[in-house]
Amino acid sequence: VSRAAGHWVTNRGRRMRTDEMMRLQGMDEKGFVQVVSDRQLGKQVGNAMSQNILERIMVSLLPAAGLVPRNCTLHDRWQADCKAAEPAAPNK
Repeated sequence: VSRAAGHWVTNRGRRMRTDEMMRLQGMDEKGFVQVVSDRQLGKQVGNAMSQNILERIMVSLLPAAGLVPRNCTLHDRWQADCKAAEPAAPNK
């Protein structure tokens, strides 16, 4: 069976649907107008970067490129989660 047909969901005994792939990438499939085949959409979604990753990059990139006014601060919604995941300092 070809990988192009999509990821196999073992506990469901089937391949992933395009709406499931979109949700994993952080995309809202409601209101999305599909103009290509399901197969082509699956390929496009598979090649996409997750929205949370793009957001993390853009929060740093846009100010560095001078594309955000100096009086404006962008908020990284994922920053708090990263700090919580850091290992605690060893006790002395």
